[in-house]
Amino acid sequence: KKVKTADEKDDFDDFDDFDDFDDFDSDAEEEVDSGADEEVDSGDGEDHADADDSEQVDEELESLLEKASLSEDPEVRTAKMMREGNFEGALEVWKKQTVEDSENADNWRGLATVLDAMDEGDKANTVRMHLQRLEAQAVSEVTGRSMEDIMADLLDDGVLNFSAGSDAKTQKD
Repeated sequence: KKVKTADEKDDFDDFDDFDDFDDFDSDAEEEVDSGADEEVDSGDGEDHADADDSEQVDEELESLLEKASLSEDPEVRTAKMMREGNFEGALEVWKKQTVEDSENADNWRGLATVLDAMDEGDKANTVRMHLQRLEAQAVSEVTGRSMEDIMADLLDDGVLNFSAGSDAKTQKD
């Protein structure tokens, strides 16, 4: 039994010298340090490549976001912008929509709404006058008749009888 105990003590005595482990730790640190230097050196070129990739990804993301916002209804987008106080942005949306589809009355109506909100009443009225011409032209094209003829028929039928209220009073008397 004493022999076993002595052998066990001898095994533990080997571990009393912690300096032995320091030799292994310093070798491992040197390997890590040299590897870290290599990573830094090789990382410089990758940083530039990563920056270029990052810029390209940013541009692609910006393009996708723009496409997504363009697919959204312009009325919804501009209403949101106006609620946020971004009248210039809303104006740009309606300008772009109007340039792309100048025959669409909704684009002109939206443009007039934004101009009103920006206290540009004169410009808004000019836009509304153009809007009325567009709508009259659309009615003429659909019916095949001029607006003057349509108005004359409506007046003759009494639909647009602006003096109906005053005529009704005189007939009762």
